[in-house]
Amino acid sequence: MDSGKTVITGAVLRTTDTKEADKILTVLSPQLGKIPVIARGARRKNSRLAAACQLLAYDELTVYKRGGWYMLDEASTLELFPGVRRDIVRLSLASWFAELTEAVCPEEAPAPELASLLLNGLYAPNQGWFPKLAGGAYTQDGTTLIVSRGLAVRTRLPRIFNRPEVVLVRCVPAE
Repeated sequence: MDSGKTVITGAVLRTTDTKEADKILTVLSPQLGKIPVIARGARRKNSRLAAACQLLAYDELTVYKRGGWYMLDEASTLELFPGVRRDIVRLSLASWFAELTEAVCPEEAPAPELASLLLNGLYAPNQGWFPKLAGGAYTQDGTTLIVSRGLAVRTRLPRIFNRPEVVLVRCVPAE
């Protein structure tokens, strides 16, 4: 983009208050990895950045680099994970996930796998005990999603701890 601005998605791993009204965010982005972001004015009463600067918020951020820091220009919140925020035990576990992620992720190295793992852990509490996309084929707008749980003989007992797997099938025309 012009003027050095970049639009990224990212999860806020840590927030630190600085100066009178600013925040320093540690953001995990699949595109840029773990980056420090300064959010000027984020602590002001009517700040347009306040919601996006919360711990564990998943945001779309417009940032630009100044020296060794990224500066936050615009932000919109994509997800605040209400299933995590409603329960103190879930919130403490999610905070621990964020701390652990921050500890193992190198600075400014793309980390799509690590971001995916963190986001899956934050989305999971919203799914409940019996999620809608637990297994099978789901079609919407001409696209089919297949969630596989492997092969097994039907029994009366439920299959517990059987991880789902999303199967990617690309159909190409024959030559």
